[in-house]
Amino acid sequence: MPHSTRRNKKSSWAKRIETTTSDGWTVVAHTNPSASAINHSERETSTDVRYILPGLTLERLQSDYDRARVQWQDGECHTRLTEILSRTTWDVEHAVCLGVGSFSVDTQNKWRSLWQLVAFTSIVSAVSKGSTAIKVWAQDPCFTPLDTEFLESLGISVVHHPQAKQHITGKAFLYAPFVDWSITLDFALDETDPSLYIGTDIEQIMDTLERISKTYQYDRYTSEEKTVDTERYIAIAERFCKGRDTCAFPKYEGQAYWQDGLKIYWKEEAEKD
Repeated sequence: MPHSTRRNKKSSWAKRIETTTSDGWTVVAHTNPSASAINHSERETSTDVRYILPGLTLERLQSDYDRARVQWQDGECHTRLTEILSRTTWDVEHAVCLGVGSFSVDTQNKWRSLWQLVAFTSIVSAVSKGSTAIKVWAQDPCFTPLDTEFLESLGISVVHHPQAKQHITGKAFLYAPFVDWSITLDFALDETDPSLYIGTDIEQIMDTLERISKTYQYDRYTSEEKTVDTERYIAIAERFCKGRDTCAFPKYEGQAYWQDGLKIYWKEEAEKD
C-alpha cells in the first residue's frame, strides 16, 4: 500500500468562534471560509434552531440512501477504495462514525451527509470478516430524531457524547469526515488507537499547529490564539501517526465536495505480505 511521505503542506490558520452544544461538543466556526484541514465543512451548532425538511420521512430518507448507494457502488471511487482496503488484513470489531451531520435539516447538507454515510457503510462491509458482524456506532450533536430513526434502520446505534469514545479501540474503524481538528485530536484520537482511520488529514493539521507554535514563540503575547495548547495537540498527532501508513481517499467522480481531502490511515503491521 502507499506509504506516508514527509509533511510538506502549507496550511492557514483562521480566527475561531467556539460554541458549545447541548451534547457537550465544542463546534468551531472560522472567519476564513476556505477549505483546509483546520476549516472544511463545519457542523451546525444545534438542532434546536433548525427545522426538518418539509415532507421528509423515514421512507424518503431510506429511498435516497438506497439511490446514492447504487450510484456509489457503480463508481470508480468505490472500486478503487475496495482495492486499497483489500490489501490489508483487518480485525475490526467496532465502526464509529463521528460528525457526519444531519440528513434531515436542509438539502445541501442532507446529500453531503448521505454520501459520507454511504461511503462509511461501504467501508464497514469491506473490512468485515464475513460472518462476524461489526458493531456500528454514530455520534453527532446535530442528529435529529428522524436522523436517529434512519440510522437505526440501517443497524447503526446512535450514542451521545462522550459515549462513542469507548468504542474507539485497537480493533475499531474510526470515520470522522472533516470533523473539526480540536475534536479529532482532543476527543477522537487522544488515548485511542484505531486500526483504521478515515477523516481529516492529521499531518496537515500538525503542520499548521507547528507553524502556529513558532508564531507564538515570536509574538506569544499578542496572538489571539495563544491559549491553544499546540504542544499537546502536536504530541497527540505525532503519537497517532507513528507506525501508520497513509494515502489519499480516492477521488469521487460525482459530488466531490463530500470527500475531497480525506485521508486513510492504517497500522503498518496490518499490511499483507
